[in-house]
Amino acid sequence: MGMRTHYEILEVTCSATQEEIRRAFRKKLLCYHPDKTLSYENNEFCEIQAAWNVLKNVELRRSYNESLHLKEAVIYEEIQVSDMESVLVDEYSTSLTYKCRCSGEFQLENLESELLQSGQVKNIVISCNHCSSCIQVSL
Repeated sequence: MGMRTHYEILEVTCSATQEEIRRAFRKKLLCYHPDKTLSYENNEFCEIQAAWNVLKNVELRRSYNESLHLKEAVIYEEIQVSDMESVLVDEYSTSLTYKCRCSGEFQLENLESELLQSGQVKNIVISCNHCSSCIQVSL
């Protein structure tokens, strides 16, 4: 079986409201909380917690949803974050970019980078800002 999406873990649809997601999280939490189970290894609880951490935050959820839709795209190249170049966006923030063969670029947003760094997602698919090429970025 492949990796389940955060929506599958919480047993809600992609169009679920924040309230529906919160209720599903609490229901699952009651079943799999370490205080309620006899098992010392509780991967299900960790998956539930990771799903909630992404889906409860509107911006993280938006980024996550975009990465789900791009999974169907054809991957031009697989790279690591370390292959990307850090570019100064303004005096307070930077962005990670990678050149595309069309001379456009792939840009990894800060929220996407945080998802990768935290381990909440294994990789992210991003598209070029000029053509339809996509790359898969992982740590």
